[in-house]
Amino acid sequence: SEVDSRPSGDLVLRCEPRPDNESALGRVVRLSESLNLHMPLIVDDDGTAIWSGSELLHECEDRKKRNRQTKRIKA
Repeated sequence: SEVDSRPSGDLVLRCEPRPDNESALGRVVRLSESLNLHMPLIVDDDGTAIWSGSELLHECEDRKKRNRQTKRIKA
């Protein structure tokens, strides 16, 4: 993975190959819990955008809510 961070600690770019869409979405969700993602993007091997911008952030928020609800049910 390539990471370039600014002196303020903001993440500028992160590129990580993932085996499938679910794995990529899960990784973005985990990153969004500790980083401020400005323009997240998931692309296919050929560079085609699969998920991007507000659509991706909305999906991440939905997944976080479902994860919290699942944890409450198990507790």
